[in-house]
Amino acid sequence: MFWDKYPEFAKEMNDFEDYFQSTLTSSNQLIKNEIKRLAEAGGKRIRPALLILVSHLGEHDKERIWPMAASIEMIHLATLIHDDVIDKSPLRRGVETTHQRLSNNTAIFMGDYLFALAMEVILNEFGDQKIEDVLMRQIKNTIQNIKKLCEGEVSQFQRQFVKVPSFREYLDSLNKKTALLFKASATMGAAFSGMSKYQVHKMGKLGHNMGMAFQLIDDLFDFQDKNSELGKPQNNDFTQGIYTLPIIYVYNNIEHKKNIEKYLKEPEKNTKKIKEIVYDQGGIDYTKELANRYIDKAKKIISTYSDNKYGEIIKWTVEKIVNRNF
Repeated sequence: MFWDKYPEFAKEMNDFEDYFQSTLTSSNQLIKNEIKRLAEAGGKRIRPALLILVSHLGEHDKERIWPMAASIEMIHLATLIHDDVIDKSPLRRGVETTHQRLSNNTAIFMGDYLFALAMEVILNEFGDQKIEDVLMRQIKNTIQNIKKLCEGEVSQFQRQFVKVPSFREYLDSLNKKTALLFKASATMGAAFSGMSKYQVHKMGKLGHNMGMAFQLIDDLFDFQDKNSELGKPQNNDFTQGIYTLPIIYVYNNIEHKKNIEKYLKEPEKNTKKIKEIVYDQGGIDYTKELANRYIDKAKKIISTYSDNKYGEIIKWTVEKIVNRNF
């Protein structure tokens, strides 16, 4: 297991996994079976783990924290289902994707169902008790994050095969697609464990930096030899008209712009050549450098909790982001 280095936390994540699986319910048997099948395919549960870890830096209360962590993972799972439809990916984490196994329409409804279920889990777990300000704020933030995530995906789709995004557009896309969910995880963990507003803000920054680095490294996988253990679709973003930082960096160099532009017109035919240019002209190194800048910012924030065992696990998780192969 990913967390085996820390046996106590590994057990907690195993227990959380049982809880998470128990929340994946539906009166429709097809929906229930399918979302459980996808969840059982695995994943490191980085986002809910971050939420749980941060909560341990304050006054951890499992009854308040686990519903939030489960909802975050449901939202993440929903985005993967939708992404696979758009990318036409046949596999995810080594298992057949929903749209491949059933249909595009069914997959879209599965993802939509998980978005709704995420909110229901939060509200059900808190029952009829008065919804205090902190819960209401986080529900509103979660809804805003789902909206921004969808906006980011649509913006990316609008650019597909049309233009290479600017550096700013790319970072905005990273923030909406990935970093916001990391930020939400860390923010919820802090808010629901009684941390001060300043601490909640700092934990949000921690999550943001982790999320940005995570997606930058994820985008690098597109340029390495295919690895069946990556747990992501085995295809090239650029062959689908999605241009990430390694290509953006080279494209913004006047000297190489026309060259790579020419090859991007027929990306499937020129995959090897595009990768060679990106490597030779520093696109990979620049992306790694930027990822490490975000990692350094995250480590600086969590260093405040270096004497806390959960702070140590978060620091280890931050470092695993840039050294991962999954």
